[in-house]
Amino acid sequence: MKNCPLCGEMLGDAVNKCFNCGYDYSNPNAFKEKLKEKQETHEKLKKQEDDRIKNFITVSAHILDGYKITKYMGIVHGEAALGTGAFSEMNASISDFFGSNSTGFQSKLASAQNMAISVMKENAIRNGADGIIAVDIDLNVLSNNMILVSANGTAVKFEKLNT
Repeated sequence: MKNCPLCGEMLGDAVNKCFNCGYDYSNPNAFKEKLKEKQETHEKLKKQEDDRIKNFITVSAHILDGYKITKYMGIVHGEAALGTGAFSEMNASISDFFGSNSTGFQSKLASAQNMAISVMKENAIRNGADGIIAVDIDLNVLSNNMILVSANGTAVKFEKLNT
């Protein structure tokens, strides 16, 4: 018995072509071509998903100017927990001593906020929402100098108004 290198289907030793995915053992280049095709499709879908998340309407207001909310789909959330790290801690102590900004912490907070918002958007998209309104972002410092950022909002369906 052998496993298909493309899909993992278990096949008999005498089988030359996978019944599940069509991988052809007699053509070694077929695997490379199929794999390349799968990777290109995956990259294209990933880019589409990234673009959708980037352009997904997310606002802190309770209304969307120029749109009519047709359905409230419930609360969506996203969290990000990041460790601050020894270097950031040392930099923050020096900044605290001199009364200046800690760019290390600012960078970590911005990164955590972006991660939490992205996770929230992914959750809303998965539920079929068109956007998120009433977004609220909360920050907590956990034990061991971990930063927790949570983003919450209401997922909605909407349609553009004719103006």
